[in-house]
Amino acid sequence: MKLGVDSVTGCVAELVVGGVQCIHPWGFEVGNWRSFFSQQMVGGLLSEPREWDVHVGPDEGRVTAKVHLAGALLAIESRHQLVGPCALERTLTMRAMKPSPVGDLAMRYVFRADVLPVAVSGGLRLGHQSVNRYRDLTETSVSLQGPHGAVTVELTGAQVGPFRVVTYVRDEPGGRWIVHHRLIATEAGVLVIKRIRDNRLWEVPPGSFLSRWPLRRLLWLCRERYWPRAPYQMGANALLVPGAAVSLSSRLTLSGAWAEHAD
Repeated sequence: MKLGVDSVTGCVAELVVGGVQCIHPWGFEVGNWRSFFSQQMVGGLLSEPREWDVHVGPDEGRVTAKVHLAGALLAIESRHQLVGPCALERTLTMRAMKPSPVGDLAMRYVFRADVLPVAVSGGLRLGHQSVNRYRDLTETSVSLQGPHGAVTVELTGAQVGPFRVVTYVRDEPGGRWIVHHRLIATEAGVLVIKRIRDNRLWEVPPGSFLSRWPLRRLLWLCRERYWPRAPYQMGANALLVPGAAVSLSSRLTLSGAWAEHAD
């Protein structure tokens, strides 16, 4: 297994096994419904890096950043490390530097569906259909499989704080499998409704009719769960106090014939 890392973004941009490039670039994303930040873009919507330091070594890499979102300031560190010829470990930590609303934090993996056309998790087996459907998994691992081998991605640890942790797989158009280990604010957080066309956001007052079932169930993350083109969507932000920290860790492992060519 050979890695290539972008020296500007710090994203893992190449994972080559047996002469085959298996991935598209991956990194982390963080957002709070009004704004989001992407490591791959070193920016996003209503966000910017206040500090951005990238270190790339032969078998490991690190990004240390201070990220400004709307109303939030976050210290984020992302690390990766080759562990032998068949495995890669990643960690992602986030700490609030001031009172900060955060909706989610995602550790991303992006795989080529033409190389790995099947996703398997527990009893679920999926072919890539380019419908961009989010599938929250009951397992914390997913295997992407192809004719020459497989890659398994597993969540190995999480410090969740006021979030819940999920692993999902998504068949993004353009031939990409998206796998996220994700911390997402729960319905116990500050509920918000977002109008998609202009990014307008409203907080939902506690006890209002919008916060009650079944309307809340109808709108809660509806663009992810069942209605990709919904004009409105409900979510939540968790308010992190200064110094509050959360983290994710994961492991990627090669198997099948690819493990034999990992060197």
